[in-house]
Amino acid sequence: ATSTLWARFYDAGKVDLDTPVVEMIPEFSDRRVSARALLSHCSGLPAHVHLYKRLISREEVVDEVCRMPLAYEPHSQAVYSDIGYILLGEMLERLTGNPLNELFRDQVREPLGLHETVFCPGESALERIVPTEDDRAWRGRLIHGEVHDENASVMRGVAPHAGLFSSVKDVARFARLWINQGVLVGRRYLDAETVQMFRSRVELAEGSTWA
Repeated sequence: ATSTLWARFYDAGKVDLDTPVVEMIPEFSDRRVSARALLSHCSGLPAHVHLYKRLISREEVVDEVCRMPLAYEPHSQAVYSDIGYILLGEMLERLTGNPLNELFRDQVREPLGLHETVFCPGESALERIVPTEDDRAWRGRLIHGEVHDENASVMRGVAPHAGLFSSVKDVARFARLWINQGVLVGRRYLDAETVQMFRSRVELAEGSTWA
């Protein structure tokens, strides 16, 4: 959801990947971090922090992420980061004034016909969803039809780094979009140059294999 939304808004000329995060989120503390660094996992933010153990709302999670110190110098290495993706989602929400699930619905799900791809699926879909964990340690129940990731659960199941449910058919349809250079069923959704850029390795951090 999140990377595709960034590609969509970049394609439309509505975002600059090299804009410092702080220009869109003033509470964030480090001007060296850009959207491009977040997307390519070389921002300096840690991979994962157990925020759910002491925070209880989406707003608290975002506030904590904005104040979080960097774990390493930006561009010095590449470390996959859930935390960075939380910032990417917040940037889009502030840019548009719309929540992530609505942005995904309007900009990705409906245009691409991904009708079985949703955040927070309802009870009617449970028979088609495989339970992911018997979580006795925190939630005290079987995790079935709700996001597995604990930080995303605190964010009410709609998070930039986790929470999207789909079917094999929809995932295959989505993959074809990127394989076919931004075209799906004869209709162009993303410019071919945008697709190529988002599929290519980013050399911000030496040795990185992330696009």
